Amino acid sequence: MIVPLLGTIPFRSHTPDRAWIDSLHPDSYSLRPTSPLRRALVEAMFPLGILATLICCWISGRDVMRQTIGLGHNERSAAHTGLVVLVAGVSFIFSFRWLIVQILVMRYYWRTANAKPPRISHWPLVSILVPGFNEAPSIGATLRSLLAIDYPNFEILVLDDGSTDGMADVARTYEGRHGSAVCRVLSKPNGGKWSAHNFGLQHARGELILCVDADTVFEPNALKMLVRRTADPTVGAVAGNGVVRNLEGCLAHCQALEYVYSNSAVRMAQSDTGTVLCVPGPIGLFRRAALDEIHARYGRLPPDSPPGHFAGPFQHDTFCEDFDLSVAMLSLGWKIVYEPRAICHTEVPTSLVGLISQRYRWTRGNMQVLAKFPRCYRPRPGMHGYLLWAWLVGTYVVETVTGFLLNYLFLALTVILLLGSSADATFLAFYWILNLLQRGMFSAIAVLMHRERLRLMLAWPVYEFFSGLVLGGSLVIAVIDQVRGTQMGWGREHRPAG
Repeated sequence: MIVPLLGTIPFRSHTPDRAWIDSLHPDSYSLRPTSPLRRALVEAMFPLGILATLICCWISGRDVMRQTIGLGHNERSAAHTGLVVLVAGVSFIFSFRWLIVQILVMRYYWRTANAKPPRISHWPLVSILVPGFNEAPSIGATLRSLLAIDYPNFEILVLDDGSTDGMADVARTYEGRHGSAVCRVLSKPNGGKWSAHNFGLQHARGELILCVDADTVFEPNALKMLVRRTADPTVGAVAGNGVVRNLEGCLAHCQALEYVYSNSAVRMAQSDTGTVLCVPGPIGLFRRAALDEIHARYGRLPPDSPPGHFAGPFQHDTFCEDFDLSVAMLSLGWKIVYEPRAICHTEVPTSLVGLISQRYRWTRGNMQVLAKFPRCYRPRPGMHGYLLWAWLVGTYVVETVTGFLLNYLFLALTVILLLGSSADATFLAFYWILNLLQRGMFSAIAVLMHRERLRLMLAWPVYEFFSGLVLGGSLVIAVIDQVRGTQMGWGREHRPAG
């Protein structure tokens, strides 16, 4: 449903949960749905999902043990034994990792079940940074949604990074005071998104900094929902919840389900330990003190930097400056938490080429940050540092490798059905279906907890193929190019106007 409010701002297609959209609602700090049906489904599916994952772990571990200690069928070939150990071992590691994630999500859910929102006596000034390069078609919708935000004290800084399509001219039509908000437009030579953020920080007056994308629109309550989480002085950043705005076609539905299942739900688990690994680019709130500490520690530029580059907490040496900034902040001992009620609507690629290009860039950037982390960052001693290492290894090594191998099970199954034995095919089919059901159960929990559209679950079977073919393929290409040292440009997918 689209409602007019200073332009077009998309809301959800179903009746919203009042506790999810009203920051003053007494249950707005709880993750429990106010709908009795949704609440019953979530709380019934939690133990079922954990039970299903435990069964996956037990079956996988049993098969590995039978083969490795010689209790398997001796008449089987060495190739079959190796296949069993590989597939069952990968399945066990993958399932055990997801078991931990589900337990943390469930703990986070019950810890907030009866939580009440903190009393905010003073809403601090927030500076909203909107960097953009050639975003003239979408900047208007973004600014209209930001000016409609329900917050008493904020400023908007549009940061034109050397655009050639008239983006700054479009943005200047919104300059000036609008109720509680002030909008300014600043221009600089082209230097990249990271440099535009640093440039904006030099002009920002707020003690809290909201970084957003220039093609994203926001729910009116988003800023209050984020600011509430900074009542804890140890919180350095709050990650918001990005949902898919252009939900048209099978590809967009697959990405929407992925955003809920692989991104938002995992951030819930990470938020339980205060170690959200990546504050998303479309919506992330930062404490200015934390950004200043990162700038002082790491924010240096080479002396021969071009005019469009500005020093600051955002660094120039990776293609994932949001991930890089997040791990730098966590290394300094700050907590990063997730606020699922702070919603922004972002557009996703609608073509296969655009999607592969995006995921290739993300994968290359992630690998750059992971290579940089042990070289440049030293997590502070203690449990927070151990948790940071555990999440990095579990998410970007264990999950990536095992998920990639499991996603390609159905390809191996197809080949074996054509060329191999029926026993091997039956074995692979069993494990593929087992992991498919396990992930489907957790996807349903994530959709229900995030008050998302239930029709997203219709994309679940297709998403498994999409994940294997598209994401797995771009991962392989990105790893090969990263090892070879292939140069990469930012690129930009074409997106429709906002």
